[in-house]
Amino acid sequence: MALPAKYFAVGPYRAEQVGPSWWGVMNKTGVNVLTFADKPGAVVTDEAHAKQIADEWNGRTEPFVYPVDPYAPPVTQRLSDAEMAAYIRSKRYDFTLKRFVDAAA
Repeated sequence: MALPAKYFAVGPYRAEQVGPSWWGVMNKTGVNVLTFADKPGAVVTDEAHAKQIADEWNGRTEPFVYPVDPYAPPVTQRLSDAEMAAYIRSKRYDFTLKRFVDAAA
């Protein structure tokens, strides 16, 4: 299943040749946004398929639904913006240890 790259799904889309026989699907700014959920890393296809995908994406009215990223660990504790800001301010980088430590330490 072809999907535009998450955060770059901005139509209109167009099929464009990106190699000798490779075709991608570009967003309105000219970035190849073609991805395949069942083939991680695949970003090109043949001409006929690229044109078909661009036509399908241009005809969509509902937003794209993306599968859960299998590589991103689940968030175990959600923080508000204020909590995250307080956490960041409570840390400093220790160049001797080469890691962040409590600012009070």
